[in-house]
Amino acid sequence: MKKIYVIDTNILIHEPEAILNFEDNEVIIPLVVLEELDGLKNSEKEKGRNAREAIRCLEKLRMQGDLVIGVATEQGGIIRIEKNYIDMELPVDMPEDKMDNRILKVCLGLQKEYSDEKTILVTKDILLRIKAQMLSITAQDYTTDRIVRQEEQYSGRMEVFVEEDHFKELKKKGIKTEYIYQMGEDGVRHPVVPEMNQFLILKADQSTKKVQLGRFDGTKIVPLQYKKSKPYGVTPRNVGQYFLQEALMTPAETAPLVIVKGMAGTAKTFYAVAVGLEKVFNAEKKEYRKILISRPNAQFDDDIGYLPGTEQEKISPLMRPIIDNLEQLIDSDEEARYKNEDELHAKIDELFSRGVVGTEAMNFIRGRSFVNTYLIIDEAQNMTPKQVTGIITRAGKGTKVILLGDPKQIDNPYLDEQTNGLSYASEHMKESPYCYQITLNAEECERSELAMDVIYGLPGYKVHSKLCLITRKHNGEIQYLTQVGTGNYNEKTAELYTDLMVLTENPQIGENARQVFQALVMGEVVEESKKLLVAPKCLQNRVLEMIDTEIAHAKQNEQAYIGLKMNSLTDKKIIDKLIEASQAGVKIELVVRGICCLAAGVPGYTKNVEIRSIVGRYLEHSRIYIFGVEERRNIFIASADFMTRNTVKRVEVALPIESEELKVRIEEMFITMMSDNKKARMMKLDGMYEKLPIDGAEFNSQEILFEQAYEVIQ
Repeated sequence: MKKIYVIDTNILIHEPEAILNFEDNEVIIPLVVLEELDGLKNSEKEKGRNAREAIRCLEKLRMQGDLVIGVATEQGGIIRIEKNYIDMELPVDMPEDKMDNRILKVCLGLQKEYSDEKTILVTKDILLRIKAQMLSITAQDYTTDRIVRQEEQYSGRMEVFVEEDHFKELKKKGIKTEYIYQMGEDGVRHPVVPEMNQFLILKADQSTKKVQLGRFDGTKIVPLQYKKSKPYGVTPRNVGQYFLQEALMTPAETAPLVIVKGMAGTAKTFYAVAVGLEKVFNAEKKEYRKILISRPNAQFDDDIGYLPGTEQEKISPLMRPIIDNLEQLIDSDEEARYKNEDELHAKIDELFSRGVVGTEAMNFIRGRSFVNTYLIIDEAQNMTPKQVTGIITRAGKGTKVILLGDPKQIDNPYLDEQTNGLSYASEHMKESPYCYQITLNAEECERSELAMDVIYGLPGYKVHSKLCLITRKHNGEIQYLTQVGTGNYNEKTAELYTDLMVLTENPQIGENARQVFQALVMGEVVEESKKLLVAPKCLQNRVLEMIDTEIAHAKQNEQAYIGLKMNSLTDKKIIDKLIEASQAGVKIELVVRGICCLAAGVPGYTKNVEIRSIVGRYLEHSRIYIFGVEERRNIFIASADFMTRNTVKRVEVALPIESEELKVRIEEMFITMMSDNKKARMMKLDGMYEKLPIDGAEFNSQEILFEQAYEVIQ
């Protein structure tokens, strides 16, 4: 039975030619969709470009016939514009002036008039699908662009057995595929044929301790050519990194595209940058003219044109992880790295000033062609299939494109594990002779074993909390030992970042922590928490309540205070509430290292707000929340920045500090940071930062805190 599909605007913004993908069914475009496209067409953002493309698609159809009557497609379907059903009644709590509700009226009208056919609303808006369900309208997501589930996606690697007699042939003449196999659960051999350029772990079937690594070149399995390489002094630590090294080291003429998937900590970015430096500086024949790095960010890419500063200044917060990797590679001696930080930074600045290394926003890459360029796209899982296609097709002669990312960690609200550009490219390029791929496994993550043990998956949310719970039974009673931190369980970052950690026997906190882990195991989120602030349900709202408390005290002419230290501040609800607090007279002090979307000192709005950024010897990483003064003050340490992705899209934990001694120590730390006149920069009215004048003695907060910590150790 043919169906009637009603298309929402967001489908056309996602894929401008989506209306052509509904086979022999009838596709309805409500008039309100045309109005929304018209409102978006002049935008220079991604939405604007896709809106214009969708309009051009409609124009082609208009030239073929009357869109009001209906235009036939090659598949036998009909596409038409629906301008009727304006008189359909909706519930009183659904106002008719809302665009979404006008689409629902069209669906109801079609259901009534064509009751013998199934009417389906197609939208990427979850809330609209919920409202449709309330009205008994069938609604679904656009699934045409979906690929297989993450666990079924191409990994670029395979483990096989090799007949003993042919195992030694790998280095001499290669191994034919007829000599490899896998064992089924039934104990029977199953012949396998790898994909082009697929990597293989080869085990001798008579002695499985004998292992070799190879790659299928289309005819036979050949050994890794770059197994003994040490790009920029970096050596592979596991099988996945050997495969990664092979893919990255292979020249652009042979492998112009490399796709790397894997969780954070698997050294994807680090290794990609290392090979780039090796190819640019140390190779006998200089293979690439420069290294160009970009990281897509949906919100940032859209708004970059409105941010102050040069292109590099605009994108520098996003590129901080790249700078961290460069620092480690340029000066691999961790002790020497910090003896002369200015010299190290000068070396890195020189790389950028000479154009050897460059970072660009995704918006500035679009439409350009690149020649002899080593192009790294980090966090590529946040790209759409169209964006990825655009990047790949812009690669010119001698250019190597490296797509890096984790499909399980997506920040773009319109993408998921099956629709993101990275996964799309992986599935569509797996048979290409010009593409090398590798998925790095969790066990190849360069994190501590402890961290790997306490990470649980939760569909739809990234688990970002730093939480450890030890439970024991003593004299018939359950006792808890709870650890909450602000940084990763990672021995390497522990040497580079400033973080805080608290270990407590508090039974209420232990019980809250148990509830967090229980929820994660059950695939759920914590709905209510008495002590801990637990995102996504019990953090943002509690923070807003505490800000409201300070507002109330200020309005009573009482002393009110908010102090916050974090990496980024972008959560609009919290920002709006901080502005309200400032207007009420609350004193607000912020230490924000990276992106801060709140302006300080604006008359009438944020005159009571002071914002500093500290970038020093160590990467400022701890999160501190302070609300109130003296006896009524509440102090927290947390894993969460005040970003929407942290406050409502991740599992985060903030710990209340109840010990008076610890409260004083954390307050002293915060005061020390606010007193920094060496590494701190103060935000001006225009959103830019300026170095503080040194009035008297030089005050370097990081060095002071380091000395204090060293004294405790001694």
